[in-house]
Amino acid sequence: MDDFRFSIKNDFDGIDRILNSLEKDLIPKATVRALNRTADKVQEHLVKIVLPKYIDRPTRWTLNAVMTRYARQKRMEAVILLKDRSYVSKGGGDAASYLNPMIEGGDRNAKNFERRLRRSGLIRKGQYAVPGADIRLDRFGNIPKSTSAHILRDVQAFTESGHSQNTMRKARKFFMLPKAPHKPIGIYYRQGKKLKQAIVFTDDAPNYERRLPFYKEADKKARDVISEEFSEAAKYYAVKVAK
Repeated sequence: MDDFRFSIKNDFDGIDRILNSLEKDLIPKATVRALNRTADKVQEHLVKIVLPKYIDRPTRWTLNAVMTRYARQKRMEAVILLKDRSYVSKGGGDAASYLNPMIEGGDRNAKNFERRLRRSGLIRKGQYAVPGADIRLDRFGNIPKSTSAHILRDVQAFTESGHSQNTMRKARKFFMLPKAPHKPIGIYYRQGKKLKQAIVFTDDAPNYERRLPFYKEADKKARDVISEEFSEAAKYYAVKVAK
């Protein structure tokens, strides 16, 4: 799992001096409080500032991909991470696979749409699907889910029980070219006498440049606020000791 981690180890000189006025049994509690409050601010910074800056019109699904694994006294570390497949329902897409190529650079992983086409035998394992010239995209620059479902239904990619989508009762709009067993070049539909391109298949995985400074921004924000949070935690528990 790719994630961003930060810890007090070897990062902040003088933390002992900030906390030395506290009773020994309260120091771990203050440390956990400071780490978790810092983690909350880092997560908020990533979601509200960083993702909207580097991703055009990020969806709620994308923004909700950033989560925090909070520190505890038995594990003095707070972790900011991206939800991977262990956090999504079976067959669903995960944010880590989607965002990591933007963070690290490199080839995009297969999307759920492509995995369904592969499982049904309609495209080969090494093929990828990208929007065609004539497909209508939503305001986020993606193929709407309803359109994807329509395409999968029409090309009979719903192989699991219960996903026939009443194909026989609806006129098919989308079709593969060329038809199996030939290597498909894309998915098309007709508009009047014109042939329109909905999906293009490519043998090369779509490639992302490294354009989302997730680690750098998270690290900078953590360093900006963590000393303040340790001071706040020290004062918070000092008041408790005094009572």
